[in-house]
Amino acid sequence: MDSNQESASRWLNKKIGEAKGAYGLASAFTLLSAGCFVVFCRYLSQFAAWWLNDGQIAPMLLLYASAFLAGRYLLAYFASQFNYKAGNLIVSRIKKKLYPILLNNSQLDSTSSTLYVTKISDDLKPYFAFFIPYSMASVLVSALLLVISFWLEKWVGIILLVSLLVIPMQMIIIGVGAETLHNRHINLFLKYSAVFYNRLQTIAEIVNLDNFKPQYRF
Repeated sequence: MDSNQESASRWLNKKIGEAKGAYGLASAFTLLSAGCFVVFCRYLSQFAAWWLNDGQIAPMLLLYASAFLAGRYLLAYFASQFNYKAGNLIVSRIKKKLYPILLNNSQLDSTSSTLYVTKISDDLKPYFAFFIPYSMASVLVSALLLVISFWLEKWVGIILLVSLLVIPMQMIIIGVGAETLHNRHINLFLKYSAVFYNRLQTIAEIVNLDNFKPQYRF
């Protein structure tokens, strides 16, 4: 079972290369979007510093910040469009490859094969259109912020680097603990459900016995 899951995961990951052009453009737009947001924060912090420290209001800084903020959302929109295009491309090719295989299967007719392929594509589309792009974006944006932090302030970059190494380990530990607690709750729920079901059966048997009593008296 584990080997089958591993081979299936490897096969799905190979499909990512079929849309590397769209994923590459989406990654480029993601980096540009993150860069625009960094510049927006720079202008906004400078505006706040001048306003709070010197009492000066610089509307041009707010204008620049607003322009980069708008650019950030515009570039993020383009990135999402390319990610969605990549997901549709991969899923369509998977459908074209799986449909003849399922159609040649004697256990499924054409209608069942079509419905089954559609279900598979609906399940795989979020994986290729959202999960994979967000995973790549998290790595790319983290690397970009790390480079900018080292360029502007070395100590901030070191702290960010340590946090990038520590936070995933903490998330893994929390995830393992949450899974263990979840399994424990599920086992308790199954145990109590079985007890409750047995009590319901007992009640039903008692009711049936009460219904039989008038017949015996008759």
